[in-house]
Amino acid sequence: MKELQINIIRKLIDLSYQLLAYYIKIMETQTPAGDKIYQVAFSLLGKDVTPKDLVSDEYACMEVVNEIVRMATGKPIGGGASTYLGFACLHDQRFLKIDTPLTGDIIISPSGYSTKGYKNGHVGIVGKHHVLSNFSDTGKLEDYYTLETWKQDFGEIKGFPVFYFRRNELPING
Repeated sequence: MKELQINIIRKLIDLSYQLLAYYIKIMETQTPAGDKIYQVAFSLLGKDVTPKDLVSDEYACMEVVNEIVRMATGKPIGGGASTYLGFACLHDQRFLKIDTPLTGDIIISPSGYSTKGYKNGHVGIVGKHHVLSNFSDTGKLEDYYTLETWKQDFGEIKGFPVFYFRRNELPING
């Protein structure tokens, strides 16, 4: 009986190492879902992604990113048009919080987290050279920010944290 327990523990340890290796790989590699998210976003550059306007274009960034992720993966991030709620949804098992973004990852500075009193956060999709996000003045998907200008504008100037998330590819996810 004790030998069986030891074998089970060894198998669990082996599986844990395999899972850890998988997570290390996914943290350093663009996923197929991330590539698809980027491709969909890139194809929509200059377009109004959400013409029904659940909220005004000035506040539609989360609605836009949700629609792009839905088109690419079949399911939106969640949270409707709220970056505050979308940020909470990014913590489910479909996404991994990461430190270094790659093309197709989600960048978010969620509303409600500014240390300098700013109300409205922002969310976008990391591109090859720019961040693809809703441009409030036109309601169209644009490549206005780079990672550096995002961190400067939302992080340093407005006091928001800047988070990155990658679509998880584990088969247990929806």
